[in-house]
Amino acid sequence: MMRRGVVLPGFLALCVAMLACNKTNPDATVEPTPETTLPPTEHAGDDEPEQATPSDEDEARERARNAPPPAGLAAGVIADFESGELRSEFGAGWQLATDAMQGGASKVKLSVENGAMKMVGTIDEGSLPDAWAGAMFFPGDQAMRPANLDSKPTLMFQARGDGPLMVMVFAEQLGTTPAKTQVEIGEEWAKYEVDLRTLVAEPYDVTAIFFGGPPRAGQFEVHVDDVRLR
Repeated sequence: MMRRGVVLPGFLALCVAMLACNKTNPDATVEPTPETTLPPTEHAGDDEPEQATPSDEDEARERARNAPPPAGLAAGVIADFESGELRSEFGAGWQLATDAMQGGASKVKLSVENGAMKMVGTIDEGSLPDAWAGAMFFPGDQAMRPANLDSKPTLMFQARGDGPLMVMVFAEQLGTTPAKTQVEIGEEWAKYEVDLRTLVAEPYDVTAIFFGGPPRAGQFEVHVDDVRLR
């Protein structure tokens, strides 16, 4: 045990060196000094060192990695809209989503026409470059509840309309900022694929997948159909 009032020689030398340096050049940068190791006391070794324990965050991450996929994912179909309703085959369904949640003023209206989802809206110029408006799919059993999509990481869909189509992925590991990509679409129907792993390294805690209008000011119309995961 170190006795009260006793100054270690190494510590005294360090203080003297720092004072000398400051007196010589007040603007000088003091380089870090190697950590001084105190001499062991007579009781050293009596207590076993504390074992490192994983943080709550690490434990939550492992639970998410090992979580079972959502019920219904095995078939791979998110929505084909043949029922004429804006519904999904698994998860918590679809919801209108815009930048209003972050103070933006973009707008969108969702509907199902001719067996496909239709999005008609306006991207607000004042909300750029973070403006967005479209439809959000929740793969978990509740909105923004994480879902393990790691077994089927490829997003597949058909689309046409005013491009580029904005695709965003929300995941707990990303915090509050989604990962984004743009898909060039045209006036005619075509098939597209997005590898979720290019946006989220391991898509084991995806909370939402978003489809929306192009990231430029003005009106847009986009149609999306046959949304799947493979």
